[in-house]
Amino acid sequence: MRKNWWEHFYSLSTKPQTVYGIGLMSGTSLDGLDIALVQLNTEILEGKGPGLSLKSFSVLAFETFFYEPDFQASILKAMQGSASNLAHFNTQFGEKMGQAVLTFLEKQQFSAEKLSFIASHGQTVYHEHQTTTLQLGEADKLAKITKVPVVFDFRQGDLAVGGSGAPLVVFFDSWLVKDRNQNLAFQNLGGIANFTFLPPKKNQPGRAKGLAPVLAMDTGPANLMSNLFTFFFTQGKEFYDHNGQYAKKGRLQKELLDWFFQNSHQQTTTKQKKLTSTGHENFGKSLCEKALKNFPLLPLEDFIHTSLLFSAQTLAKAYQQHIKNLDAVYITGGGAKNPILLKNIQTELEKIYKGITFTSF
Repeated sequence: MRKNWWEHFYSLSTKPQTVYGIGLMSGTSLDGLDIALVQLNTEILEGKGPGLSLKSFSVLAFETFFYEPDFQASILKAMQGSASNLAHFNTQFGEKMGQAVLTFLEKQQFSAEKLSFIASHGQTVYHEHQTTTLQLGEADKLAKITKVPVVFDFRQGDLAVGGSGAPLVVFFDSWLVKDRNQNLAFQNLGGIANFTFLPPKKNQPGRAKGLAPVLAMDTGPANLMSNLFTFFFTQGKEFYDHNGQYAKKGRLQKELLDWFFQNSHQQTTTKQKKLTSTGHENFGKSLCEKALKNFPLLPLEDFIHTSLLFSAQTLAKAYQQHIKNLDAVYITGGGAKNPILLKNIQTELEKIYKGITFTSF
């Protein structure tokens, strides 16, 4: 292990070089841990004093380590549990991430000694817009196991300087698509739906290097509610609706859809002027359990089918309020593999924007 990590990071920030790092992400869908091995090439940040900027990057390897049902249940328990549950899960997840990184590096035949850092998002167990947020996964445990410096607490850092703590992918999206002449939206469909909106650069004179300001926000659930309904009805045997198989068999229940709007905090993404972030607190286990109690005779398929329309309509309402013109939407995340959710989103957005195009990955 490096003796002086401060000197190590100072060196990374002052000398143009090629560095290697690991990125770790565990999102609201609770399906697994994403691990990416990346190569970053830096350059001097001109006109901004000492410092570096990202010149180029490449993803050398990627893998998702899917969670076992027992571990998924432990995440849900931590979200609803005591301080003891939180503390034990924090340590447990730090160890799990460390072992996963070692397994990943062994598969890639890549030495941990070549890594300059591990960037760990952690598992969000509570998030309240512009107020507080908590991600677990003990960084010291992760660093001890891998012997690599760990960077973490990204959401806390954003909150500390007046941000909402999420979404954070906006920084990458705006860097990736520097040259643009259309109104673009990059839509992620994880447990929660969030977008980055990138307006044309030419309409924003006077910006540094011509880069237009961007807009990013959570809109509400994507897969989260359908995942939980699937988990409940299959008694933990399935954690998501594979390829929308249950949703395809379901029917829209208008009364249930109205209930979702009336009993969730969806209005926070469509009525407030400020950008918002959300999570399990608004659209998670508590809301879904209440829905099951209020509609005890509805079949599983109808809950899932209706929840996916709710996801699409909350998304479309957020777009309508915050985005005047839109030419193209690029859709990523697990929800991009659900044809019912994709169809719902396309239908709802085409009501608002004429000639819009969709691309899903």
